[in-house]
Amino acid sequence: VICSAVELVIVKTFATDMDCSLNVFDTVLYVTMPAIAFLTPLVFFFSHSVTWPGRDLMTDWEVMNVIANNDPRCIVFVLISGVLALGYNLLLYSFVQQLSPCAAAISSQFNKILAVVLSFAFGWDHVPSY
Repeated sequence: VICSAVELVIVKTFATDMDCSLNVFDTVLYVTMPAIAFLTPLVFFFSHSVTWPGRDLMTDWEVMNVIANNDPRCIVFVLISGVLALGYNLLLYSFVQQLSPCAAAISSQFNKILAVVLSFAFGWDHVPSY
C-alpha cells in the first residue's frame, strides 16, 4: 500500500511539479522502463517452488517455457493481460493527474477488493480454518 501511494505521488509530480510536465503516455513510459529493468532479471534468475508433479523449483522463464510447450495458445492470454495492464495504468495515471493521488489510491484498491469478494462468492478460494 505504501509503495502504491508513493508511486501515485511520483506520477502526480511528473504531471505538475516538473519543469516540463508529462502527459499520461509519457508518464507510463517513464515508470515502465525502470520496472522492466528491475524485474526482468528476476524472471530468469529467481527460482520459486511450484506445485507441479515432478518439479520442485523453477524460474518464471522455465514456467513460461513449460506452458508454451504444452499449449502455445496460453501465451496469447499473457499478451492480452499486458494490453489490459497498459490500459489500466493509463486510466489510473490520468485519474491521478486530474484529481489527487489520494483519491486514485483509494479507487485503485477497488479491483483488489472486488477480486477477493468474487473469489469467495464463486468458491475459487476458501477462508483457512485454523
